[in-house]
Amino acid sequence: MDGRRGAGKSDIVGTIGSMLLFLVFTVCMLVIIAAAASTYAGISSGFDRSFTGSASLRYLSNKIRGAESYEIIEDGTGIAAVNGGITCVMYYSDGGLYEKNVSSEERTAAGGDKIFDIDGLKITENNGLCEISVSCGEDSSSVFIGGR
Repeated sequence: MDGRRGAGKSDIVGTIGSMLLFLVFTVCMLVIIAAAASTYAGISSGFDRSFTGSASLRYLSNKIRGAESYEIIEDGTGIAAVNGGITCVMYYSDGGLYEKNVSSEERTAAGGDKIFDIDGLKITENNGLCEISVSCGEDSSSVFIGGR
């Protein structure tokens, strides 16, 4: 019977030790998961900014290249591209790139659908080259389009 009393305390110590080991393992796993989630969020937001900037530049440049003529509007924050009697007005407003198609000579930057979330748009023209600059967060990208 004396051997049994010592075994009871040993069982309790063994159980507590096993539970503490499981607790340490669980805490380590939660820390690893939190670190991985934070890293993924950073990579994902960087990719989204980069993709949005390059996609909006490609979209605008393809619209301008496909147009018969274009006119820079709204002090360089918009462009009106004319193709076959249809005017496509693309402009920056309220944190986004908006687009609308009209059949008249209307070239106002109002209305339309938001197609990209961007932080800025600047369009300039020098020596027959049209420069489009788009900023998304801290990133900024530009493209030059030649000739009309």
